[in-house]
Amino acid sequence: MLAFLYFIVVAAAIFALLRLSCGPCVLGRVEPQVGALGHLLPIIPMGWALSLFLVATYLVCVAFDLIFPQFAMYEAWAPLLPGFVWLTPLSFLVGLIESALYGWYVAFVFGGLYNAALSWKVQA
Repeated sequence: MLAFLYFIVVAAAIFALLRLSCGPCVLGRVEPQVGALGHLLPIIPMGWALSLFLVATYLVCVAFDLIFPQFAMYEAWAPLLPGFVWLTPLSFLVGLIESALYGWYVAFVFGGLYNAALSWKVQA
């Protein structure tokens, strides 16, 4: 749980610093001078897309491990999901929620960094 809290705090701090440095461009809101140079990544659709992708991947992996237990890979990816143990209803839900949150984490950090870098390039 402490690792999960750490990632939330780090993502919030990075996003806040990026928001202070370049303003609304971090969320992918187009500013005229930025739009002329390149395309900003819209954070909200990116977050939903990444979250849905990771949730779908998690569900496929769980189904695969249940169908083919001799090829089970849950021991490889379980350490990436704090609180997940194979396989109880609560841990299944924990893994599902954490998979979705990882998508939002990547969207905010990567998308924010990309948009801020593009904004800094325009300002230079």
